[in-house]
Amino acid sequence: MASRAQIHTSNSALIAMIADEDTVVGFLLAGVGNVDLRRKANYLIVDSKTTIKQIEDAFKEFTTREDIAVMLISQYVANMIRFLVDSYNRPVPAILEIPSKDHPYDPTHD
Repeated sequence: MASRAQIHTSNSALIAMIADEDTVVGFLLAGVGNVDLRRKANYLIVDSKTTIKQIEDAFKEFTTREDIAVMLISQYVANMIRFLVDSYNRPVPAILEIPSKDHPYDPTHD
């Protein structure tokens, strides 16, 4: 029987986000945002000034944090770092690609 992935947190697990400003703000208004004592946020707002390196670093950080159970990433942002997204193979945190206002979802990338 396969073992289940355990989320090791003290009280709860977080949702991380890497997306455009409108998408992130919408989720922040819904209560998804968190900034810890070290001033580390669980989201990255991607705009025209955001570098691929910043996106890669945020992806690597969010996928290694033990307090994150789900990471939402806009599909167009995921396409920028497709090699990282496709090589990620852990069950937790789960990676979900979502559409954004300016970039509709493309099912051919599923």
